Amino acid sequence: MQKKEYERFQKNHKNCLYAYAVEYKEIRLEKRRPGRPGKHPTPPVLDIKWMLHVDIVGEDPHTMANFQHKEECFVLITYQYFI
Repeated sequence: MQKKEYERFQKNHKNCLYAYAVEYKEIRLEKRRPGRPGKHPTPPVLDIKWMLHVDIVGEDPHTMANFQHKEECFVLITYQYFI
């Protein structure tokens, strides 16, 4: 499950200029039925959720160089004056 989320995150941020570190956190919740347990209690329902924690580490030098190269441009303005 967490791999799908990470792939979705990478797809959405494929043009990101920064390097990031990913950490997975697992959250387990036991859901019990309300009230006093019976003589033969049913086991609690275990609900597992994964949280994706992303930290920005710094700039990605390769991606940043490509971005700066693409953003460079040259504009030539000519002005002709007729008398």
